[in-house]
Amino acid sequence: MLTFFVIPDGEEAKRPLVNGKPTCADPNLLYGVIRGEWKLNGYIVSDCDSVYEFFNGQHYTKTPEEAAATAILAGLDLNCW
Repeated sequence: MLTFFVIPDGEEAKRPLVNGKPTCADPNLLYGVIRGEWKLNGYIVSDCDSVYEFFNGQHYTKTPEEAAATAILAGLDLNCW
């Protein structure tokens, strides 16, 4: 059985950051809570454009490539782009 956990972050990503980070860029949330505490053994998927919004809407990263790397390193498996 495949399990997916979707992080709602797309249009919401234009809102203020949670604890200073976009949710899809937060390893404490993705690894610590979702994979750790909640024991998810599946895929973590973002809402559409979430990773792009790190760069474009929130200016959390300086380039789209840095946004993608940040999301991957945080534990995001798939971005709906």
